[in-house]
Formats: sequence, structure tokens, C-alpha cells
Amino acid sequence: MAHHHDHHHHHSDSSDPLPPALDATVPDAALTPEQLSRRTMLRSAGLLGAGLAAGGVLGAAGTAAASDSAKNSPTSERASGKGRLLWL
Repeated sequence: MAHHHDHHHHHSDSSDPLPPALDATVPDAALTPEQLSRRTMLRSAGLLGAGLAAGGVLGAAGTAAASDSAKNSPTSERASGKGRLLWL
């Protein structure tokens, strides 16, 4: 894949090894306390990020449900009450 323009790109084709804390093939028992601490911190950051992303998705769904709930409330003119589910 060649680029034909004037600025420099560094395309890394090197096989530089990953630091042990990032290499999933290295067991926790083989890490130094510093490397294990780094791996634990990175795992925690990943879990926190995943939790925030899931919260954002679920929060958006909750907002949509709340919006629908207001439309279907018993005080709404469109709500007949029979056979309808009401979001609380």
C-alpha cells in the first residue's frame, strides 16, 4: 500500500514485543509487582470504560422509554387504559 504524497509516515512493520503487562500470554504470576499493578490498573480502566459505555447505551434506552411513558400516561388523551402497558 503506497502513499504518493510529501509527508512522512512511519508504518510500523516491526515485531517489537509487547511490554509484559500488556501481553495476555504472560501469566500474572510471571509479572513483577510493578508490572502486575500496571496490568490491574489497565484492566480496571477497561472495565470502567465498558461500564460507562453500557451505561450510556442503557441511559439512552431509559430516556426513550420515559418519553414513551409520558405519551401513554393515564392523563394523556390517547391513553384508553384497556390493554395498554404503562411504563413507570
